[in-house]
Amino acid sequence: MPEPPQTPLVKNRRELRDILENRLLAAEPEEESFEEVEEGEGKSIKPKTYLIESNNAPLENIAKEGNELKGTEDKTLWNIVSRDPQNRFSVYLDILEPRYWKIHSVYYARESNAFVRSLVRGDGSRLDNFWLSSDSLDLLVGGRGTAFGLKYRNVFEADEESPKVSMNYWGRGTNEVLRALKGIPEIQNKVSLSKVGVDFLTDAGHVKTDIFKDGRLRARSGNSIESYLSLVELVTGYYSQILANIEQNYVMKYEYTEKYCTVQGSYSAILFSSPLPSVTSFAETLTSGNEPFRIWGLWRSVDNKFVRIKGVDLHTNTPVELELMPDELRIVLGEGACGNVVTRLFTNIQAHFDSNCSLKGLNDVNLIRTH
Repeated sequence: MPEPPQTPLVKNRRELRDILENRLLAAEPEEESFEEVEEGEGKSIKPKTYLIESNNAPLENIAKEGNELKGTEDKTLWNIVSRDPQNRFSVYLDILEPRYWKIHSVYYARESNAFVRSLVRGDGSRLDNFWLSSDSLDLLVGGRGTAFGLKYRNVFEADEESPKVSMNYWGRGTNEVLRALKGIPEIQNKVSLSKVGVDFLTDAGHVKTDIFKDGRLRARSGNSIESYLSLVELVTGYYSQILANIEQNYVMKYEYTEKYCTVQGSYSAILFSSPLPSVTSFAETLTSGNEPFRIWGLWRSVDNKFVRIKGVDLHTNTPVELELMPDELRIVLGEGACGNVVTRLFTNIQAHFDSNCSLKGLNDVNLIRTH
């Protein structure tokens, strides 16, 4: 049995860059199965980056789970050593942007994925994934995709016979294949991207990388770690602009005086491509507190086509109000709320109910894009 890959502690960003570059250029170990390779759950030791929305989470929360935090010469770069004594490895935490963390790993993909999930989902972590909807993934590759993955399962239906879609494709004609799939009536609202592949080119070289809907990036091959890190920054910049727009323009602000209250702001809305069969059943699943929605709440029916929800975003433990109708879900955020709840809901409704739904703002503006 081969020795597990080494994950040495780093002292600075130069050492981190060198480790990432060495692994990008290194040969991969033999993978276990095609499915694990395509889902990013195999033995890949290529660079992997996990984009995390921190919502001002204390760094000490990382250590609450029993992991070790080891500093470097740079106060914004840390080594995290896993707590498992039988499987000790290090990942590298970059908090140069205090809200948008990057965790780099060169350890096995499966173990790295599980480790980062445990950090994000730990009690009181205040951490969340970047949520890249099917529309966002499509937009990020901009017609230059070299591969894609689809994954759809309707979690709002208990019927075991309800359609499920799972597919991986790579090669030429990705746009044409996607268009053809979306033209099949039986699955036209179930073609939800779970990942895209791109051959990203810069003046320094190129890198083939998969981008996943949960904000993971995984290098597959290439000759330039600078190109890979540039792609990481591109995705971070794209996502931060979405959150900034939501938090600046789609929150409700209240100003009280002795005589009256003024309200400023607006809500965002997820518009469904076909009506909900049952608003109450949908509300019950949405507010269960379970992954991937992470919303707990109480709902009441105003009538048989309108449900009000008083919820809590379990990422930040802050209130969120939802208004559910057969054709749309309105998301009403209070001042200071985290916009990640909007992208999380939209991404996972596309993956688990309606891939053709859209995220709208004021005056019917698309907050992500049109289909």
